[in-house]
Amino acid sequence: MVALVLVFAVGWVMVLLTAANDIRYDPQNPSDRGAEAIASVLAAEGVTVHRVTNVPDAVEQSGADTAVLVSDPRTLSSDRLRELASGTRGSARLILVTPAPAQLAEAFDLPEEVTYFPGPTASGQCELPWGSGLSMPPNSVGYTLPDGAAGCFTKDGASAAYEVPASSDRPALLVLGSKNVLTNSTMKSGDNAALGLRALGQNRQLVWVSGGFDGNSPAAQDASVWPKWIGPALWLTLAACLLLMFWRGRRLGRLVTEPLPVIVPANETTVARGQLYRHARDTVRTAAVLRSATRSRLATYLGVPPGAARDALIHQVAVHTGRDEREVAALLTDDPRPLDETTLSRLAENLSALERQARR
Repeated sequence: MVALVLVFAVGWVMVLLTAANDIRYDPQNPSDRGAEAIASVLAAEGVTVHRVTNVPDAVEQSGADTAVLVSDPRTLSSDRLRELASGTRGSARLILVTPAPAQLAEAFDLPEEVTYFPGPTASGQCELPWGSGLSMPPNSVGYTLPDGAAGCFTKDGASAAYEVPASSDRPALLVLGSKNVLTNSTMKSGDNAALGLRALGQNRQLVWVSGGFDGNSPAAQDASVWPKWIGPALWLTLAACLLLMFWRGRRLGRLVTEPLPVIVPANETTVARGQLYRHARDTVRTAAVLRSATRSRLATYLGVPPGAARDALIHQVAVHTGRDEREVAALLTDDPRPLDETTLSRLAENLSALERQARR
């Protein structure tokens, strides 16, 4: 029973670590910080979403009618972003959501000056068809508009979204200035859902880069030193210890069936009862108790039903131990003949050896 519970607990933890996750802005993360909601709607609208965790897989999945999305550019270094852009230059566009200004300058030679819009930003004279008539949510990042770029949600020369045309070494580059267009917790606010669906759903295929780790990325500088599985592992260890304590604490059952006049520690009760048997020289009763306990444990371990005949138990024990059935029957069957203490001690050792052999 304990083993079954432990196996179930391990399986439950593995499911948590593989199917759903706690990676921010990930299409398989159902938490508030995840992006499972918008990924599911995109799939329902006919957009095939491919989640990848590294640049080579993203390059392999990219194509002419494919957009490549990096939902958290801080997890990639500028060199990896440049490699991703070069490898996917045959795709429709590369989408970056709130990249660090230094990444735009280092990877794509784009302006790194930014400003912040505390309130909603209207589309205004929007040059991006998908943004027309919508508003970017509060606390968006406004990026300085590069030469030749089409901007939207523009204020004071900074745009919360812009797209740079494709070049020989990269596809068209779309920069979005708010994570609220992705996260589950903000999907129902303002125009966030419409913004996300329109910006990410322009092509039939969407390659979503998420969950990888780049040691040279900005995120690596403030990443936790503990691996993400340490929390579930500690909880699993604690649960296993509690189950072990419960199992070991209850394994003997009630030592004496008669009600006791006072509370006596279990070990003292066991020793005292053994001494009573010894003083009474009731070796027949002692042998019967030893045999009965052994039969009960063997029946439980071998799966013999409680009401089954004793011959069925003897047969199963003989099969599992390789011993002759007559030898097993002699050990497990009660014998009314009196025994001396030496014979009783030998019987206890033989029963213990039989039980160990059956459990191998």
